[in-house]
This record gives sequence, C-alpha cells and structure tokens, in this order.
Amino acid sequence: MKKTVTHVMSVAILCVFSAAAIAQEEDAAKPATAPVTKTGGGSAGYSMLQIHAFPNFDPYDKDIFKLFFDRIDDYQYGDDYFFLSVNSDYSEDWSANTETLYFKYAGNLSYKKVAGKSRWKPLMPGVRDVLMSVQVNSGDLEFLRTVWLGGAAIDIAGLPNYGVLRIYALVRQEDTQDLTHQVTVMWVQPFSTGGLNWVFNGWGAHWSNDTSHDVVKIEPQLRLRLSSFVGKKNIFYNAMIGTELEIGYHYLTDPETYELLDWKTNPSIFFAMPF
Repeated sequence: MKKTVTHVMSVAILCVFSAAAIAQEEDAAKPATAPVTKTGGGSAGYSMLQIHAFPNFDPYDKDIFKLFFDRIDDYQYGDDYFFLSVNSDYSEDWSANTETLYFKYAGNLSYKKVAGKSRWKPLMPGVRDVLMSVQVNSGDLEFLRTVWLGGAAIDIAGLPNYGVLRIYALVRQEDTQDLTHQVTVMWVQPFSTGGLNWVFNGWGAHWSNDTSHDVVKIEPQLRLRLSSFVGKKNIFYNAMIGTELEIGYHYLTDPETYELLDWKTNPSIFFAMPF
C-alpha cells in the first residue's frame, strides 16, 4: 500500500509538471534560475547531496534509503561528472547498515570550448555542442560489474530556461560481456508554475548484453526548489525536495533465483542539498 500510494503520486506529479515544463516560453528565462547541470552549466564546480526514501523496494519488498552524491566540474575544455550511491541494507526496513556502493565518472571534451566558440550560440541548427566522452562505472555487488564506455555526444540547442538535453552514443565494454553499444539521454529543464520553481531532470539508457539482449534504465526526477518559499539568507534557500522513479528492464535480479527481471518501477521521495 505504501509503495502504491507513493508510485501513483510520483507518476501524477511527473506527468503534470513535465508537461508544464515543455510549455514554458524561452523569453521567461532568467540567468539567476539557470541550474548548474551535468554539462557544466556555467560554474567551475558544484556538488549535491541527496537522500532518497524508497518504500517497499521491488523486488526486495523492504523499505530502503539511498544516499547520492553528485559532483560536476566545468573546466577550460569540457566538463567532468562524478556520482556516488550508497544503499541501505535490503534485508530489513529502513536499515542504518549499508548494502551497496556504486560510482560513476564521466569526462567530456567540448568541441566548442576547444575551438574557442561562444558557449550558448548554436554550433549548427538544433545543436549547441559536440563532445567526446569517456566514462566508467562500477559497484560492489556481482551484477554491478565494471563498465567502460567511450564515444560522442551532442547538446541540443533551443531549450527554454537554459535547459539541457544531451544525447550520447557510446561503445560499451562490461566485465564478462562482449563489446556492445549504449545510448544515453540526460536532461535538465527548469520551469516555474503557480509561483513555484521546479526542475524536471533525469537520464535514460539502453544497452545490450550477452544474457538479456536489451537492458533499459530510466530515472526521471522532479525537484521543487525551496527558494520558492524562503529568502536567500535561509539555510535551505538552495535546497530541494522531490520525487523520482527508478525504472528498469532486465536491470534488477531476482534475490532468490538471480534471474534478470522484466520491467520494475520503484518510486522515491527525497531531499537534496547543493553546496
């Protein structure tokens, strides 16, 4: 019941406000509300800590916490992204013990920065930038094997409110798997509605492997900026609350048989603090 209520609320909120995000006019953009994103976003450095609560996490049927740390660095020729996730123990509800550690690093080289071109002026119609990318991710559980990726990406131009849409085409080498491909999409879209400031962001990826042929992971997230309610001098001015859906196909395994599972969706609510 807990998961059903959270799931319905998450889906409803994401659908309503993602539609509102698309409807925002570009002339409403204000530099003060532009986020520092995983593409650099105009800042030398940016960190964020998030704590997520997942009720009745499927397929473990336990209430768990996840702690996320993000770090984005914008440098002369590109940007770097580091992500660390720590999960609570799946064997009991709201455990204070850690179960899983996972990390990801992505280094992106920007053609526009190397060529000294204007940051926000489109490189060509519909394309803001072209990048080369090298990535690695790994974890401490058997199914979280080390993965190396490399390839190219494009940043789409013309999104309102300094939004970002980046599409990666990557070669993927996973331990114990044959060389294959991966397509990744990430987005960050700020918008305002009813006097409230929101960010609709997330990522999705598709790849293939030797056993399941197709794997899909999608994580849309909706953030409400607490600056909608408090002044700049308040300690929570930059903080956010929100909801996320973790959607996977052939990503999670059955805890008893270890077989890859079909579509699974796990909603969460979270608190995030940039610093």
